[in-house]
Amino acid sequence: MEKLVFDTSAILNFGKRGELEFLLERLAEGHALLTTREVEREIVDPENLNYYRGLLKRRFRIQELKTAKTELARFGHLAGVLGSGELSVLVLASEVRATVVLDDKTARKEAVALKLKVTGTLGILAAGAKRNWCNDDQCVEAVRRLHANGFRVRPPGANETFAEYFAGVGK
Repeated sequence: MEKLVFDTSAILNFGKRGELEFLLERLAEGHALLTTREVEREIVDPENLNYYRGLLKRRFRIQELKTAKTELARFGHLAGVLGSGELSVLVLASEVRATVVLDDKTARKEAVALKLKVTGTLGILAAGAKRNWCNDDQCVEAVRRLHANGFRVRPPGANETFAEYFAGVGK
């Protein structure tokens, strides 16, 4: 079973920000969805705190880090660059040989440097579309909702399909 380790922003995106919990449910059928205590502590949305506590309980396994403090030295240079949630997600993904799910550009760059497999909110949305878990209109609407709720991506154009949108992301 493939493991996916989620960062704070991805959890927020799949929760109230994007209303994409149905994708987490589908992902859980073939993946272990993991996160860390540090990420759990970063979710402090007072308006939706009970929702997110429930989401974490329903969909994720919160896993403690096993890396010894002496081994953490190889991640030490990242402490000044990344937040504690992002850093913990990279460490856990390294420990359990998992794909890391994060959206922050700097964190993604560091994950690649650590030779980790990386995806993000839009990558999972694209995988959902490919597996027919959601259709093109649902994906485009999800991106619009994410954008409107603070996710820093450009909104899709008026007649742009999700495939066209996704192909142009990052260019």
